Amino acid sequence: MFRALKGIYLTPAGLSYAGRRRLANSFTVTLGPHGASFQDVLANIHTDLETVAKGFYSTIHGKQVLVTASVMALTGDMPQQAKNSGMLSYSADIGCRTCYCPRSKQYQWSYDTVSHGRYHFQHQYYRTEGDHKATVPEQQRYFNAVGIQSVPSPIERIMPTLDIVLGRPYDVPHSDWKGIGYRLLEYIQKILVPSGVSNFATALQKVVRPAQWPHFPPLKHLKTWTLSDLGRGIILLPIILRVCARPDWFHPRFLLRIKNIIPHLFPNTENVSSPQMWLVRACAEIALTTTLISTSRALPPALVNARITHSRRIFQHLVVTASAMTDSELQAFSIHGKLPHDYNKKHNKDKWFKYLGVPVVHAGFHFHTFAAEYGPLMNCNVLAGELKLYKNIQEMDRSRLAASADDLSLPARSAPPLFTPGSCGFLAG
Repeated sequence: MFRALKGIYLTPAGLSYAGRRRLANSFTVTLGPHGASFQDVLANIHTDLETVAKGFYSTIHGKQVLVTASVMALTGDMPQQAKNSGMLSYSADIGCRTCYCPRSKQYQWSYDTVSHGRYHFQHQYYRTEGDHKATVPEQQRYFNAVGIQSVPSPIERIMPTLDIVLGRPYDVPHSDWKGIGYRLLEYIQKILVPSGVSNFATALQKVVRPAQWPHFPPLKHLKTWTLSDLGRGIILLPIILRVCARPDWFHPRFLLRIKNIIPHLFPNTENVSSPQMWLVRACAEIALTTTLISTSRALPPALVNARITHSRRIFQHLVVTASAMTDSELQAFSIHGKLPHDYNKKHNKDKWFKYLGVPVVHAGFHFHTFAAEYGPLMNCNVLAGELKLYKNIQEMDRSRLAASADDLSLPARSAPPLFTPGSCGFLAG
């Protein structure tokens, strides 16, 4: 039986990137029991966080030293960051925590996220306006219209000076490795014939990879892949499609669709000879973007924006080839980037159509804003904190299982952890 466990941890921001990746430098502040609200968990550490932020005297090497560590950023996955920001979740009509893009337009890469962006003092103004509404239904309608929760996040009270928008950066492993990687591998299985899926799964295990990379879990258990597995899968996918794949692996219909719409995204089409090579080129562009935003080097925000926008467009054009769109609708989408007004109503149960505007696709259009604020996007990832909690819980489970085996005279066995860790991190400097 699995139970969600909320982990809150602190990472010193003054360390190097390699130093912040070390598990020893992620300090667990508290663990929230299953079923506890986020507000109740934070209430227990409210006073301590305020004390550290304001500063306190401590004796270090025999001297009284003023120690202060204010929180520079909150880390977490997308659902947790929505709670940290006091915004509605991505299932709401106005569900992006960085802009006011309605859900029906989140597939559009040309949406003006600056003119319609969220800003700290604007958010505070909307909060005040909503609180002054005469009745609760009026308050709720107002808050829903601007995409914020009716009750402020408890973190807003603890850290009132931390920017509500820029202080909650996106996490690349969750939004890109998992969000894009899982759907891309799912799409590849969709366009392959059964024998092609089997051959692709075999190639995943046999393809040459760096020595420190472990083998992938079975492809049929894609949902159990870790964030790192999915990130590596994105990188190796174009290599497998280029070196190992054969034309008879694919459904001809999908290759024809790919040939008809993917070339619109590339200026140079002379060196691509077959639909399979267009698929390879498209996946290679996505892999290149994943590599760039996963590096520890700072990149110009304009480059991040250009790469993310291009790769997201490619991803969208790939997944719609598996949708129920007609060939004429595909052609129109490829050229103009917009869907027919009635398409959402006609195919609202089409999974592949929904992938066009899935939250992780839209979130990528904001990455350049946080690249300008924090430098490398991986500066604010949650891997170290989640891995530390996961390993600690695994050790507890192994000890518990070993003790049970001793008591019952049964052989000890390995088992998955009883808890799956969630996380909310504080990057303090």
